[in-house]
Amino acid sequence: MSGMYNLSRMHVQEMGMETVRVPDDDVARLMYYLSCVDTVIDYQEIDNLTDFQNYDLLTVDEITKLFELVLIFNPKYFIEKGVFIVNEDLLPGNLSNQFYKITDERIGLHVSDQMFIGGRTVNVLKVMACSKDWLLRNYFIPWKNIFEMAEKKRYQKPIQVPQPLPPQIIYIQTQPPYIYPPRKDDGCPCTCILF
Repeated sequence: MSGMYNLSRMHVQEMGMETVRVPDDDVARLMYYLSCVDTVIDYQEIDNLTDFQNYDLLTVDEITKLFELVLIFNPKYFIEKGVFIVNEDLLPGNLSNQFYKITDERIGLHVSDQMFIGGRTVNVLKVMACSKDWLLRNYFIPWKNIFEMAEKKRYQKPIQVPQPLPPQIIYIQTQPPYIYPPRKDDGCPCTCILF
């Protein structure tokens, strides 16, 4: 079911205005996006992947899980359900996203209190108004960058470093073909040549 909205005729409650600084990193931006998803639904398994300030502490397994969830939580689905509202007129001040708690759903907006996503039914807790730029900056561009980087690595030929040759044993003749007479002045009976 698609979301239809007219927040000017609704009883809504802003959830406070807060400016968030997201590190300039694609993984951090996807984690921030996931934290916003966590605000609007109660999926419950994403809390450990929303600490975008510490994005560089994620393990490989956690990054893999993050990418899986980001694919599942595509904003197009949230927009269709009326949980994300792309409308800059609903944004106060210079904010690019804002959360609203719906107190009366009877007028102008039809948002289901539950939705099916990621193989389960979850409760919708709030709605989020955002700008197109917010979606580009925090979902589409980081995801595109990560995907392109993965594709480049997939098609790059690894550098072939040749194996060093195994050491060879070289036999050196110990007696020269000509035997020099021993030196008489040093009393050495050997036949050696001093260089």
